[in-house]
Order: sequence, then structure tokens, then C-alpha cells
Amino acid sequence: MVKTCQRCGRGFSFFQGLTGKTICNECLAAEAAEKMRVEAEHQKKLDLTANEIIGTKKFTEQHIELLKNYNKSDQIRIFSKIWENFTIDKEMDKNELETLILLQQALGLSNEEIQYQERIMPYQYIYLVRTEDKLPVVTLQDGGGGNVALKKGEIAHFATAARLKEIRIVELGYSGGSHGVSLRIMKGVSYRVGSHKGHIFKEERMVETSKGHLILTNKRLIFHPFPGNKAVSMPLGKITSYNCYGNGVEIFKEGREKAFFFQMENSGTSEIAGICLGFLFEHAK
Repeated sequence: MVKTCQRCGRGFSFFQGLTGKTICNECLAAEAAEKMRVEAEHQKKLDLTANEIIGTKKFTEQHIELLKNYNKSDQIRIFSKIWENFTIDKEMDKNELETLILLQQALGLSNEEIQYQERIMPYQYIYLVRTEDKLPVVTLQDGGGGNVALKKGEIAHFATAARLKEIRIVELGYSGGSHGVSLRIMKGVSYRVGSHKGHIFKEERMVETSKGHLILTNKRLIFHPFPGNKAVSMPLGKITSYNCYGNGVEIFKEGREKAFFFQMENSGTSEIAGICLGFLFEHAK
């Protein structure tokens, strides 16, 4: 019995029938072409919606209804495209910030999905500093700072999870010791030659000494530790210098030779810490 294609009914050749195929090559090619056409149309609609939002710096109910019909990965992709266009000049104005935040809320995207701390927060801090000459005020519970006792007139501007790392001398091992050679002189008497004591190899290394939350206020740098870890409280006036890196911030304290290094989860939070420190030192009384 001649096998036929389940789609078009065209009969398979003898050798095609032996392969176990149920759909002919022509139908498979047509199916692939249709899939590509649908995907291209899908992408065209997404790009058109993104370009309209980028051009006007606002979105409509129609935009949201359209985007809600797409899956989460498409929603994140269009959010990222808008963010990339808004930040192409390394700046973000009030309308752009508000559009991204409202778009996140309308689509129900989490902070993790849009990389809020890395992509949005630094621009919020920069915008406030430039336009209003002030830093945001944060709630420590929301920022993860926990129940920190702030002093009278003290305001928290930044809080994030961090790991405290410090320079410590680490023992790497023992080397160079020798028992020497034992020479027998007479029965019950021997003499050992060539023996010497070894020495311990040591090296300075950056090691983790505590875990908790780094908090910057208008008066202090605070490291609020997790249970069982050590705390740090440093008046801003005691900070002699600082360096910001992609993975954290290095702090030098007056009267202390070695620096504190607060390692953070992403470059966004370390950038915010640098913005806060720069502002606080510039406005120090």
C-alpha cells in the first residue's frame, strides 16, 4: 500500500515510504516558511510598539494590551530595547525614568527580571542629584537594612546586601624542615646530622570576614551584620578615601592602614554607593 502525506495527500515514493515519514518534504518546507513568516510578523509588531514608546516616551492602553498577549521573555526583551535606547547617551531624563517604571508595573515585571538595581536605580540617584541636589531617602526594611538604630537627624540614603572583605595574613603551609640522617655510634647511642627546622609560608590575602547589609546615611557608613557576624560603624568624617569597582567599594578609614572592601551583587549597586559617597563628601559640613 502506497503511503501518503498526512497534510496534502501526495503519495510517497518507495524509498520515502521506507523512512517512516508522515509529512512530505514540500509540506515540511511550507510549514517552516509559515513559521518564519509568523515569527517575522510577531517581531515586527514588537519592534513597532517599542519604537512608538521610545519616540513618545509614553505608552497607551493599546500598547499594554498588545504586550500582555506576549510571553514574559518577549515583554522583558521589549523593556530592554526601550531601556537601551533611553540610555544610549548615558543619560536618562524624568520622562524616560517614569516610562520605564510605569511599564514595569503595567506588565508585572519583577525587579530581578528587568535588573532594576543595575539598570534603573543609578539613573534615579543621578537624576535627583543633578536636578534637586539631593539623594533619595530609603526605608531600611525595604532596602534590607533591617532594624538599624539611626541617630537623631540621621537619614538613610542607600542599603544593599554585601560581604565585608579585609586583608588578612593567611598561612599557606609548612616547608623546609628535615629530620636529617641518624648515624649509629655504638649500641644504644646514635647521632643525628643535617636536621633543621622548617618555616611557615604566609601571605596577605583578601578574605571574607562578615556578611550583612551596607548602609549609607548622611552621617555614617554602617555595615549591619547577619547574626554571628561582625558590625562596622564608621562616621563619614573618618573616611579618608574610597574607590569604586564593578563588584564593590573600597573604603579607607582614618587610623587604619588596611582598607575595608564591601563586595556587592552587581555593578549597579556599587555605582550607587559611589554616587552617594561623592555627594555626601561634597556636601559635608
